[in-house]
Amino acid sequence: MYYTQKLSDFDAIIHTQNDAIRTAFDALKSDYNHQKLPFMHHIFHDDICVTADNFAQSVRAKRSFKHLIILGTGGSALGTNAVASWNSHFLRADMAGDIPKLHILDNFDPATHHDFFAHLPINDAYFVIISKSGGTLETMSQAFLLQEYFVHHDMLDKISDYVCVVTENKDSPLKRFAQKYHLSCFDHDDKIGGRYSVLTMTGLLPIFLLGYDGYALMNGAKSVVKSFENATTPENITAFSSASALTYLHETKHFTAHICFSYGDRFYGLGLWLRQLIAESLGKDNKGMIFIPATGPVDQHSQLQLYADGINDKVYSVFTSTTRHKEITIHNHHDVDFEHIVGKTTFDIKTALQDGTLSSLRHLGRKIREIAIHDFTMETLGALMMDMMLETVICAKMMNIDAFNQPAVEDAKIRTKQLLQS
Repeated sequence: MYYTQKLSDFDAIIHTQNDAIRTAFDALKSDYNHQKLPFMHHIFHDDICVTADNFAQSVRAKRSFKHLIILGTGGSALGTNAVASWNSHFLRADMAGDIPKLHILDNFDPATHHDFFAHLPINDAYFVIISKSGGTLETMSQAFLLQEYFVHHDMLDKISDYVCVVTENKDSPLKRFAQKYHLSCFDHDDKIGGRYSVLTMTGLLPIFLLGYDGYALMNGAKSVVKSFENATTPENITAFSSASALTYLHETKHFTAHICFSYGDRFYGLGLWLRQLIAESLGKDNKGMIFIPATGPVDQHSQLQLYADGINDKVYSVFTSTTRHKEITIHNHHDVDFEHIVGKTTFDIKTALQDGTLSSLRHLGRKIREIAIHDFTMETLGALMMDMMLETVICAKMMNIDAFNQPAVEDAKIRTKQLLQS
């Protein structure tokens, strides 16, 4: 088992939600059987992994690169960021230098873009431009900046060796950009939105370019889908129980916030990915809890006072780890005030900080579910991401909303275009 969920705080709620759970299970089963959940069906197309892997190998065979840059926003980049964090990528790239540095230009900030392109060594770089629609304002602006960057270095005729594209297979500004400069272009599945796309070419291509095992990621996800596929009742699919509790607390007890407290830096990218997944899927029709990622133990010193002593309208998902990975032992430095940590490891101290906080929150009546990770493998991450996507879709079913649209986001895009045209 890759990880376990501890839902004991929710037992009393879950026992009252059997009818809602069964109704959601039957509805999801029907959707799945009628091919209405493409993010689940898509992962069984093994040719996608093979294509991404082969392309990544061909790029590395032509030339090495020290910097992988993703130009894209939201779901185009957050999945890759989660994978990188899970593998301690950013620290390793900075300190060890054995893997390419990953740069995600997902926020359109003028100063950041100016300084980044001013200092990036072009011969050590490879770029992936990602936009599902092919017409995202920020991403197309970045593509045109990239064109100017290659013109500045008198290398526009070589741009196809440095850049590839992921977008829908239709006429669009990004598709035309790729065709104009003969860039390798890969299809973004038109049935899968960005926040559900980490297990498609959108996520897999950068993952393979970084040198990670996309096959293992997919295998973990497949294990979750196969369990759902083979289930005849919802009892053994934990996502239905957790979704029922989260929905009940929001709709019946009027909880307003979902705190994701993750004990370890490896969870950082996962929290950001979950924030978009949950906010865009469930925040509509005047419904939805605010999703707030937090990192432990550090955020015990900035947010815990509010969580422990503020309004009790928040539910907590706490990610922990049971694996004793790369721990260091604290030796005796003869300070009487810290004799209690002599012989303890960094893992022991982190776990004590984590468990002490959980105990305190429970003592104060806070509702907590703990997700304990047993190994930081790509299989585990793939399973966890699929589990979280499934849980989110179940919540949407129970809340009677569409998990896959984003009407408010589209409205903002239209208004932005009107302002630039005026």
